[in-house]
Amino acid sequence: MAEGTWTAGEAPAPGPAGPARSGGGATAAPSSEPTAARAGVRRGRAARVLGGLVVVGAVSGVVALGVVGPSGAAGAPGRSLRAEPAGTPPSTARAVAVEAADRALVCPGPLTLPDATGRGDAAFDPTPVDPVTTVTVAAAAEGAPGAGTLATVDGATSLAELPAGGGTAEAADPGAGSVLRVGPGDGSAVAAGAGVTLVTAGDLRGLSGASCAAPSAEVWLVGGATDLESTATLVVQNPGSTPVTVAVEVWGPSGVVELGSSGLVLPPRSERAVPLGGLGEPQRAQVVHLTAEGGQVTALLQDSRLRGFVAGGTDLVAPGAAPALRQVLPGLEVTASVVGDPDGPVLRLLAPAAAGTATVSFLGPTGAATLPGVAEVPLAAGEVTEVPLAGLPAGAWTVVVDADVPVVAGALLTRPGGADELDPGVTRLERAWAAATGATPAGAVVLPAGLDARLVLGAVPQDPGAVPLDLLPAQAPDTSADGTRTARLRTLGADGAVLGTLDVAVPGGTTVSVARGDLPRGADAVAVEVVDPSAVVDTPGAGGAAPDDGTAGTADPAAGLAWALVLTLEQADGTLVTVLDPVPAAAAVPAVRVADAGRLGVDLP
Repeated sequence: MAEGTWTAGEAPAPGPAGPARSGGGATAAPSSEPTAARAGVRRGRAARVLGGLVVVGAVSGVVALGVVGPSGAAGAPGRSLRAEPAGTPPSTARAVAVEAADRALVCPGPLTLPDATGRGDAAFDPTPVDPVTTVTVAAAAEGAPGAGTLATVDGATSLAELPAGGGTAEAADPGAGSVLRVGPGDGSAVAAGAGVTLVTAGDLRGLSGASCAAPSAEVWLVGGATDLESTATLVVQNPGSTPVTVAVEVWGPSGVVELGSSGLVLPPRSERAVPLGGLGEPQRAQVVHLTAEGGQVTALLQDSRLRGFVAGGTDLVAPGAAPALRQVLPGLEVTASVVGDPDGPVLRLLAPAAAGTATVSFLGPTGAATLPGVAEVPLAAGEVTEVPLAGLPAGAWTVVVDADVPVVAGALLTRPGGADELDPGVTRLERAWAAATGATPAGAVVLPAGLDARLVLGAVPQDPGAVPLDLLPAQAPDTSADGTRTARLRTLGADGAVLGTLDVAVPGGTTVSVARGDLPRGADAVAVEVVDPSAVVDTPGAGGAAPDDGTAGTADPAAGLAWALVLTLEQADGTLVTVLDPVPAAAAVPAVRVADAGRLGVDLP
């Protein structure tokens, strides 16, 4: 159990999870008027048109000047609208709060089932049992959120409701992907969700899950394969009200994969599943990149593998971080393996643009280590590289990848199972993907009912200072050492209220686990917040320069606290596992700088 003290709520109770609950601009025509006169006419027209536009966002005769972020700085420079009241200096501009919008998160739906055509014998039925899919959502009572709804992506079916003021809900077998919308409350409300599918037998045997995610214009999926024994199905959702065109890129071990189709068109409020195996040459390892135009999307990759007729694991590949010089992957919880074990864990890397070298460190219970033969990994430009991690001691680890060129990363963890009745010489295997998330200073994750759960927290230093595995100390550093991060865990009950708060100190360069049994009984979700000031640093901009947009003081994704939730289910034929990433806290709603509307002008570069 992690060190910490409960400060409120019910005392911790051991045991597994509790019971399930239910346009373009116009061009003016040429004029024969003198130049000065034409200029005056243009200025007059400009003022009238801009005045019409400003009225949409103006209240009581004020004009918006720019966006003010949490630090109070104006938005990025460029063309700007400015108000010039006679005799009023610009310094009198003031900040006006902007009403927060609903929080929208897209949740995964059920798995795409394999085609049984041609199987013949019922003993080889790929789906002898029905998959069970559950979507769990939660909103914290803190922040006074508005009412929430969970509905299918197309909006046709309502699946669950959350009352105003917070709460939790479940939806069984949703039939499709879904969208959670929660009223903003005071703008600080915490919301989270996840979709988990359990298949206990057949080709898709496994525990597959992913957290609900906010739509994005770009998605990186590091995982999956399309070789002979693998199936990869790309699932893309457009929760918006406009059509979206999505460009698809795929890399494999030999470079960019030529696709028969380079893009998808998704109508408003729609979902589409595309088998990647039919689009290009088979790949034993792949990375998928999506770029959306016309709106934002969410995406997942359903990855499944067979070992002959024996299940080799199924999971959902969740979006990971975009290319960067450092990638951090929390939640790599491994079992004992020996070097060379083909069923051991694997790290997958891609340097999409240029060749380079990656240094890999592993933050474990007692410190940061390097694995023999894995400390430095050469990367060819545009080629997917797989790094075997067999031999890494059993336990929970956080992986830190530092490279001299931007890279993306993902990690595969495995659980060996028992022999299969149809082929006793082959053992079952369960597989789960961990995405690169970086440090998450504040976020939340739900605790689906009926599953064992462990919160894995890694304190990532700027310099891991990793030593060879056999030189790791026997005990973790003292929590008073430099680099220690303090994670404040707030567990939420069925009504969204806080059941208890636990501060967990994680020494720098180490990883700590907190089991579900260490949390108050009845906890449905956990909100995690970094509370030590040292975890908040200036984030470098492009090229390492300090940002010039006034956003200094944000959390550095390359250092701080990285965490994930590992879910497991013990079965007679082996352990099933999946990893849920945290749902980051909503960004603070910016204010808008305004001044009394006097003479209106336009600043052009």
